Amino acid sequence: MNTSQPVHLSLVADYTYDEGVKRATGTADVRLVDDLSLWDRMLHWLSQDGWKWILIGLGLIILAGYIFKKRFSRRFKSSPHINARPRTFGMPSGQSRGEFKKSLGHRLLPFVADRATFRYAPGTAGFPRLKLKAVGRGAGEVTNWKALASAHRPEKSVEVNGTRFDKDMTRSPRLGAGSLITAQTTDMKYECAPNA
Repeated sequence: MNTSQPVHLSLVADYTYDEGVKRATGTADVRLVDDLSLWDRMLHWLSQDGWKWILIGLGLIILAGYIFKKRFSRRFKSSPHINARPRTFGMPSGQSRGEFKKSLGHRLLPFVADRATFRYAPGTAGFPRLKLKAVGRGAGEVTNWKALASAHRPEKSVEVNGTRFDKDMTRSPRLGAGSLITAQTTDMKYECAPNA
């Protein structure tokens, strides 16, 4: 603020001197000149109140990141059932447990979609785990589908909801909690649903 005319000030002060109250008065003309730069003003504001507002803003942004983060459905079970059925005569049928394991690092980060690994066939069957990335509506997208499709052999195949992983696929399949994953070998057929 700059003033072209001087500001007239009247000062009155009461003070104690030699055990008596004294009064002093005076007048002065003052010309006000604002010579603080915008940078100095901003630094002063940041040191006084600005840091609080910045922390509140960052907190709200991080909170929004956790609220709008893409997650897997809660219907995904951590150890779903795997039904094994023989494809040839003389093999026993059976049941075992799969494994759905979420990545802790991705769960803690805001704005970053959850990731998980899913074992849909027994470890002795020789099928690699599915690597999943959470997409909208609680479903997951298979991120290692190209490796599964390139490793496709006639004696081993993997299907999600009836769609076989092969070289003709153009995009990654989605896996929901109610999806059916089928893995087949020449001897056995393994079926697993993430919510079973």
